[in-house]
Order: sequence, then structure tokens, then C-alpha cells
Amino acid sequence: MDCKATASGGLNTNSKGPAPLSGLLGPLHQNAEDCHSAWLAWISTLLTDRRWFALFAVDAERATFAASWPREAELPDALATFASRAARAQTPLQASPSSNTSSATEPNENDEISAIPLRGQSAQSWVLCVLGPGYTSAAERQALIRLCQWSAAQLPAQTRAAGSTRSTESDLAENVLQAVTHKSRAAIGNALANTLLGMSSARRVSVGVAGRQNIELLAVSGQSELDVHRQLSQSLKQAMQHCIDTCEPNETLTFSGVGSEPSTPTSALANLYSMNQSMPLSLLRVSAGAEIELVVLLEHPEKVVLVDGQLEAIRTAITPTAALFDLVDRHEATATERVLRRVRRVQSQLLKKKSQRRTQLTIAAALLGLIMTLFPVTHHVSGRVVIEAADQQVIVAPIGGHIASSHARAGDSVSQGQLLATLDTHDLQLEVDKWMSEQAKNTSAYSQALASHDRTELSRLRADADRIEAELNLVQQNLTRSEIRAPMSGVLLSGDLSQSLGAPVTTGDVLFEVGSSNRHRVVIKIDEQDVGFVKPEQFARVRMASVPHRLWQAKVDTVQPVAVAEKGASYFRLPATFDTAVSELRPGMEGVAKIEVGRRALIWVATHRPLSRLRYWLWKLGFSR
Repeated sequence: MDCKATASGGLNTNSKGPAPLSGLLGPLHQNAEDCHSAWLAWISTLLTDRRWFALFAVDAERATFAASWPREAELPDALATFASRAARAQTPLQASPSSNTSSATEPNENDEISAIPLRGQSAQSWVLCVLGPGYTSAAERQALIRLCQWSAAQLPAQTRAAGSTRSTESDLAENVLQAVTHKSRAAIGNALANTLLGMSSARRVSVGVAGRQNIELLAVSGQSELDVHRQLSQSLKQAMQHCIDTCEPNETLTFSGVGSEPSTPTSALANLYSMNQSMPLSLLRVSAGAEIELVVLLEHPEKVVLVDGQLEAIRTAITPTAALFDLVDRHEATATERVLRRVRRVQSQLLKKKSQRRTQLTIAAALLGLIMTLFPVTHHVSGRVVIEAADQQVIVAPIGGHIASSHARAGDSVSQGQLLATLDTHDLQLEVDKWMSEQAKNTSAYSQALASHDRTELSRLRADADRIEAELNLVQQNLTRSEIRAPMSGVLLSGDLSQSLGAPVTTGDVLFEVGSSNRHRVVIKIDEQDVGFVKPEQFARVRMASVPHRLWQAKVDTVQPVAVAEKGASYFRLPATFDTAVSELRPGMEGVAKIEVGRRALIWVATHRPLSRLRYWLWKLGFSR
């Protein structure tokens, strides 16, 4: 058995640079720009969150535009210069559209331009520029770079002639590309295993992924479905687990059976070796990202052992594909799995610390924090505060009609009897004229009946005169009531008819609300879940939104056993009194009050509300008594 570390191949797809575009694009396009645009369109299906893609051919002198996707995308003026900088530095560069380029289109606030060098087979190289939302972590940005570098294996250098051959890496890239469309790790693993089978002349190729508690066998060449309970599958998993346990990342493990016994630590490899009729084994451990690693197991024909150069070539070919496993794995992971991975990563970092003193300090700090949570602290109950007038009165429309004028609005100070608004009296005035005319006619008829001594007519006219007088008094009374006046001195709390002139009103419609200006009361609205902790005479600290720099002290007067429903929740209105006179507050102002209801442990104060709600729901659903 032999473990050998291999040099990292950077971000490029292989040591010689990316291969030309494979047959996926060659037969379909006749010129280089069409091929390049098709390649950009294909990569846009893998990176759906990017807004546009641009490809530049860079030589020793300048960067030349090759293609863009979408074709009609408006590119920044300085994008070619930015691509040249990335090519000279031979490292990916990032910049915001506003800082290093001048774009013709308005970018989003969080957009980021990435320039990623793609090495070519000749002196000319390529640079891929993409625009999209900036990544919040280095791992996500590194995955983007790896995927673009892997995609460069299909980048066309020039217009391809019919019948051009594919490189081995292009075969692998195309097969994996077809599997990526299914967004399944198993499909990618099958494509990788079957392609490596032809690349290495191995009898069998197996692919596993490690990143959780145990290694998972993804694919075996020549098998569309795996039976994980078979002895062969278990032996393959044990051999891969042995590689993870004994080799460092990016190392290669070989086993040819010479000098190895089942009783040695390599018994997993020896068992597989003997089970498969003494076929030499090669295992490659390849990092696929921050979370997972790939293990590729190759079983060679008898007495055939690959040399280091061959194994390194295979590793170089599969390294870009490994990045896809990380992308698909993060896509398939649930929210719970993401949390568990982060917890395991933190645990691993703690366990790998070589300094025992740091571990002891961490444990001591955790114990100290636990002890501090048990110390009692003041328990506060929070509620919303509303300033209300001590005396309030609603002013309604005494008669139906239309609004003619408005003389006051909410917030104005008014005195008793002050005119607030008037209703249109045109119809009432017509009624007055009508009954005045009827009264005059009745008076004339009465005089004639009196002259003719017609007693019957006189009796009827007297009755009509009384009726006309009553109707006239009623209309004149309505004329007087058409003037809306303040019933008391104070402040208008609501009502503004200046925007409703001419609008109809009916009898009983609320027009204004007036409250006393010199007498206020404080009302604290407490949630029903917390009202049980509040008692009369308890003190509360009040801070108003209109005067946030002032802090007032108030005392709870009483706890009224009446709940009010607001916004889907029940609140109890608790009247309170300020310790000192308050002149700067006005009715309608709101704030927050914190009532001191006792002392409790910090952990209880922080958790009693969710625990009480959980206990209530468990009882409601029948899970507790």
C-alpha cells in the first residue's frame, strides 16, 4: 500500500489547458462567434443567477471581444481592459460595475463583475466575464470559478472543421454535462465512472462521496442501479472509507497485494483485492468543496499498476467535475442538513485545535456563560402606550345633507360653541320659503273666511295654520342645526372635512372627536400572555416615540378584566398615572412601556414565552395533560 500526495492543479481543467469545444457544438455552428455564443448560452443554463456573459480572446497585446450572451447585452465600456488585467494576473478578479467599469445599463446594487482567466492550448488565452449578484462567502465564489474553469474544457478555440476529434477530457465533460441536467449526484457519478472506465482501461470504476458521517457509494461502472446491501458494495465502501481514514486530501492510495495481510490495517483493501481475483487497486481522494470529497476506486487487470503520471492525469481530468458534486450537493441539501453540516464543521474545527489551552478556555467560557444565565435579573413586561384625553366626545351629523364648509381639523384647539363645519342649507331654505308662502296663503284665506263669517272654513284654516307653523319651526330648527359647533373646549382628536367639501352625510355620521386638552390619561396595552404578571401599584418606565430622549416613570392604577381585540390578538388596557406633570404630550401619541414585575433567572426570562406557547399548543393538540 502506498499513499502519495499529488500537486494541486489550481483552477484549470487540466495541466495543458482547456480542450476545444466538443461535438456538442462543433457540428451545429459554422463560425467561431456562433460556437462561442452557443457555449455562453450553455453555461448560462448552469449559472441561472448571472445576468450576462462575455468572452474575450486575450493575447500578449490586447483583449479582443469574441461573443456575449445574451447577444444584445449592453456591456461596460471598460470590460476589455478589465479582462486584460485578469489575463495578465492569471487570477480571477471581481469588481462592482460602478467602481471599475462604466455600464450602459443600470446594474443592481449588489451586482458583481467577475473576470475568470481560461487558459488555452496556444499563446492565446481566454477570459470569461460574468455579471450577477455578489456572493457572500468565498466558498460560493470559488464554486463559481471552478465551474467556469471546468466549462472551459468545451470552449472552442476557432471554428471547428467537420470530423474533428475530441480529447479525453472533453468526453468526460460532455458525459457529465448530460448528467448535470438531471441535477442528481448519482447521475453525475454514473457518468464519471463510465467515462473513467474507458480512460484508464480499468476493469471497474467506483465513485463515492464523503462529507457526512459515513461514505456513500454513488456509482459503479456498468451498473445503472446499486444494491447497497450486496457484499461487493459493502467491500467497496469499506475500501473507500479506509482511504478517507488513512490519506490526506488530494492524495492517491495504491494497493497491489504485495506484503499485505488481512490482519494488517489494510484489511479492507486486502479483502477487496482477494474478492476480485487479485486485481490491483488505485484510490484517488479529490476535494469537491468545503463540505464533501470524492473517492474514486479503480480496479485494474491483474499485474497492471498505473504509474504516478497516469494517476495524476486522471485526477486532473476529474478535478473540475468534483466541483459539480459540491454544487449539486448544496442544491439537494435541506435546511436541516445545512444546519447540521455547519454544526459538524464547528465541532471539527474545535477538535482539530492543537492547543489544549484554547479548548479549556472555550469550555470555561461556556460554563461561565451558563452560570451567568442562572443569576436573577429584573423581569419586565412590555406593552404599547397610548395617551388619551380624560374626557372625550364624538360629534355626529345632526341632519342629513352635504358638507358646505370646514373651519377646523384634527389637532386644532377649539372652545365651546366654536363653529367647526356647516352643512349645505339650500334645500332647507327652499323649505322655509315654501312654508312661508303657505303661511301667507293661509292668512289671506283666513281673512276672507272671517269676512264671510264661514265658521267651518275658519276652523279648517286655523288647523292648517298650526300645521304650517310646526313645519316652519322644524325647518328653521334644522337650519340652526346645520352649523356643527364644538360641545366642549379641548382639542380635536379626529376629523378633517376640508377634503370632503360637497360630500353627502347622513344623520349619525361621525364628523369629529373632541377631547379635553388639559387632562390626559395613560393606557398601557398588555398582551394576554403577560397580563398575569402585572399587579396594581407596579412601576413602569415609559418612552414615547415623539420624545425618545425622555424617560418617564408611571404607576399602574388597576388591572381591568376587559380584553380588547386588535390585529388578531387580545390586549388588556391598563390605566396608569405619570409621577410628574407632563405638558409636552398630546392625545394620540404612542410609545412603549416596560413594567417591572419581579426578578427571575435570565434563562427563564428569555425562554418562558416560547415555552408557555409550546406547552399550550401541545395541550391543545392532545400531547400533554
